Amino acid sequence: MKNKILIAFLLMACFCQFTAHAQSTEPTSPADTLHVTQIQINPEALAEIAPVQLRFGQQGMINDFPFAMDFGLGETFSLLLQLPVPETYELRMEVTTHVYDSKMYYPIFIKLTDKFEVQETITPTLEIEGTGFDNMEHTQHIAYDKTTRYILITTAPSLVGQNLYHSYEVQTSRAVYTPTVPIIVPSGKKPAIARITFTAAPRISVKVASSGNAEIYRRQTGFYFGLGSLFGGEKVANNPSGDDYRAGGGAAISIGYSIPLAASDMGIRTALGFRYQGSYDGDANSKGYFSEILFTWQTKVLTAGGGGQLETNNSIRDLNGNVTRFKKTFGAKLIMEIRLADRINMGLEYLPFNFYTLNDVPVKGNRIGLSLKFFY
Repeated sequence: MKNKILIAFLLMACFCQFTAHAQSTEPTSPADTLHVTQIQINPEALAEIAPVQLRFGQQGMINDFPFAMDFGLGETFSLLLQLPVPETYELRMEVTTHVYDSKMYYPIFIKLTDKFEVQETITPTLEIEGTGFDNMEHTQHIAYDKTTRYILITTAPSLVGQNLYHSYEVQTSRAVYTPTVPIIVPSGKKPAIARITFTAAPRISVKVASSGNAEIYRRQTGFYFGLGSLFGGEKVANNPSGDDYRAGGGAAISIGYSIPLAASDMGIRTALGFRYQGSYDGDANSKGYFSEILFTWQTKVLTAGGGGQLETNNSIRDLNGNVTRFKKTFGAKLIMEIRLADRINMGLEYLPFNFYTLNDVPVKGNRIGLSLKFFY
């Protein structure tokens, strides 16, 4: 189910009148009018407030407690965000207001200088989207330069407690019974009605661009699951009586963790995994466990990285059933990935490896493969 509400706050003649599609049946009163020119900032009072200090590359919920103050619209709860200072360019950030328990905080954004002077007041047009009613949200994009030091997020007390009734469509289904099992098939869409109540309690998350990239993107953090397809062709064992043994195609799986470095597009990945490959030369195989550590550079589209991979318990079984085991091997690893979605990467991996048998016989085993990464 995907819900979409469009609520327009129209700015005319220096004031903003609250309107809504499928609005509450309660009549609009003069108290519902948001006069932008009535907003008053007291620099001395704001200077006493401990701000929420944002950092480059930050993403996640703001869990700090809001403070109560009157900015000309009536006393309400607000948040004061202190911004990281870009050096030479304009930086972008996203502020997302979440619907929770059918309640939403309508945000008014006020950009402030280091002396708490007002630069700009933003009363956004809300476009609320999501899957599932309590997973809906509105995201506001805000650009600022080094002259903007704070963003004050407040709301209009006159809106608190007002209800929005809106309609949306839901997908329905029906069961068709066969002699054995029922089959569930879609049967169409039907309208539904839901309600959002404006609240004074902010539920807000942020994404701040990193210091090395002015654009905003979801930084890939936390656990991830990797799937790999190995092309094969690399030499895995010497054959004195003929052609050297070459690994065939195969697969690799891994579980890892990604940690972004706070103030840049750089990050660190660590992972554990297992690979299994067949052979170009018949019924043989090459397999082993691996662990890796990589330093990555992320952008909105590409991720590149390099580091090392440790291979353990590597072995091959030749066509005669003889098993050759290898020592632990550490070598370089290079990756290049394209971001297919916020949480999905596809890319190439290259490992220029040299393996050594337990008898110290060297084997050159450069490896290349295709990978998919799924971030949680």
